[in-house]
Amino acid sequence: MTGNAFKILVDHHNNHITGRSTVARFDFLVDISPDYKPVEGIKEMPKRAMMDLKAKFSASSYWDSTWSNPRLDSKTAIWSDKDQNMEDQWWQVAMPGQGFYDVSALTLMKRGDEL
Repeated sequence: MTGNAFKILVDHHNNHITGRSTVARFDFLVDISPDYKPVEGIKEMPKRAMMDLKAKFSASSYWDSTWSNPRLDSKTAIWSDKDQNMEDQWWQVAMPGQGFYDVSALTLMKRGDEL
């Protein structure tokens, strides 16, 4: 994927939603798009969108402010609103600046309070 914002759709089609609510922590690994020339001779490692580059997260719903942080270092996670039940959800990460980024991976973890 290439772009400046990336969205995850959690839906019923592939049994992504199997319980009453949707809970997870996640982040993308991103590289600056090949259209933007890096400093010559240096190939940087991909960076985490939210953790390293401070990308902004938004969601179609969340339980409350405690359960609205999907970062990998969060003590909780993102949890869909209690009234959403089995509704499809979306999570979006908007990258900083005007440049475009390539997503190379997605890291998905269980909620942080169950480790």
